[in-house]
Amino acid sequence: MSVVEIKSFAIDVDVKRLKRFQIRNILLGFLLAAALMGPVFVFPDNPVLFVLVPFGILVLSLWLWSIPSVFVLRNPLKRIEIFAGEGKVRINDDCYDLKEKTVFFEVDNGLFKCLPFSCTKLKAMNDERKTIKTYYTGSGTNKYAVDLRKTIADSLMGFDQFYKNRLSVEKVSDEYADGFGVVKIEFPAASIRKEFYKIGSLVTGTGAVAFVYSCLPEKFHENEPGIPIMLGYLRILSYPIMIMGVILSLVFLASYRKLARKIEIREGSIKINDEHFLKEDIASIAMIGDNNNPDYTGEGEAWLILRTRKENRRFYLGQARNTKCFEPRVKLHNALNRFFRQNN
Repeated sequence: MSVVEIKSFAIDVDVKRLKRFQIRNILLGFLLAAALMGPVFVFPDNPVLFVLVPFGILVLSLWLWSIPSVFVLRNPLKRIEIFAGEGKVRINDDCYDLKEKTVFFEVDNGLFKCLPFSCTKLKAMNDERKTIKTYYTGSGTNKYAVDLRKTIADSLMGFDQFYKNRLSVEKVSDEYADGFGVVKIEFPAASIRKEFYKIGSLVTGTGAVAFVYSCLPEKFHENEPGIPIMLGYLRILSYPIMIMGVILSLVFLASYRKLARKIEIREGSIKINDEHFLKEDIASIAMIGDNNNPDYTGEGEAWLILRTRKENRRFYLGQARNTKCFEPRVKLHNALNRFFRQNN
């Protein structure tokens, strides 16, 4: 659905249907983990049963990962109302005025929605990416919940993006006039680093904790013959996780060195950091991975690709999911449109 076609309407949710599938999922997850891991403690001398242990650990990990999120069941999504003319959104009994306050709506996406016992959420967040309110939107694998999240992405987030883009166009026009033909865009370096630290620390930290736990002295499990084998599997799993963390860090550092910290767009040129590019020397300029769509949960990176007569340049524009980078990217997109229109 194109954002320009969005009109006022409402979405009603079958709450009982969402909860029923989630509760069944949680029970099945626990029983499956117990069935895979339980026999090895009852019959520790049977080596065949140890083959099931890694699968049991995986199922238990997925189950434990999803358990904390079930607390959001207390506040299920019941109804969404969009008031296009007023620029307002009402979720259940909560009203969000998009003209008065910057709000980001996010539905659990990516890998999380694929986990068999996941409990997905719709979050309303402020411009600091702090959660204002959380609403339960069903299991990640339930078809009704999948369709519901798609409807939310096509309507609620599309409407939110439409308003943010319209306000950005107005700001660019005002700044262009007040700044004597200059539009300035700054990207939040601190927020970009912080966003990486959250992801990188989670990956590397998980691997490190798993490795340390797998190195427990024998005195902690001398009476449990099956524990050393389980710890051996855990240590093997910790290696690729830590390697992944190192790779993520190196990729981020390489990207961060190319960050477009400050961009100035004038009628005849573009200045990125301390480099000037004249309009007549620019063959093409485009933004990729800029998350210019209703879904704010992408895991990719955003880039500005600038091709001149002599070279091709890439400038980093932050993580796709970083809400602090969303407004600068939208402003940059609109400013570039104005820049080329003014000079054609």
